[in-house]
Amino acid sequence: VYTVTTVMDLLGDYLEDGDSSDDDDEDTIQDNISYDSTKLNIRFWVSEKYVNGRSGHVSVPFKDQVIVWGGSDRNPYRFLPPEEVLVFSPESSSWTCCVAGGDVPPGRSGSVAALVGDIMFVICGFDEDISDRSNRVWSLDLRRMVWTRILASGDSPLKCDKGSCWTYAEKIYIF
Repeated sequence: VYTVTTVMDLLGDYLEDGDSSDDDDEDTIQDNISYDSTKLNIRFWVSEKYVNGRSGHVSVPFKDQVIVWGGSDRNPYRFLPPEEVLVFSPESSSWTCCVAGGDVPPGRSGSVAALVGDIMFVICGFDEDISDRSNRVWSLDLRRMVWTRILASGDSPLKCDKGSCWTYAEKIYIF
């Protein structure tokens, strides 16, 4: 079953214009970005097929939802499509699969993910394209569902997979 929606519908209250908001002192995303749906090529659908059997994935809380990305399927073992980003809504107990664009990372398992503002950073892990541990970093703009490869300036993280991370004061600490 396919359900076509927009980024505005997907992120719900987060993207509303704020006329009846309890957060009168906070700007909404509508006040801070311009949204041009003609420049975005994002498809959405709901499918339980992508939820079961996933391992080695990352997840971050984002507003009132949970973002899930990456990992592999256990049977047979294969990396899951890296352009697919799952969004879980606890309110409706439903999953939506978004197809993200941009510089999409390779299939990856065992990464760590951190949320800084509206950006999910995916760091390290075991990369499908090099068949080895990686220290590469990507970011996903959760407002637009667009990936960007981040080239480190200074020290890069060590190559690893199955680590953990923590954010503090807009810095990401990897353990």
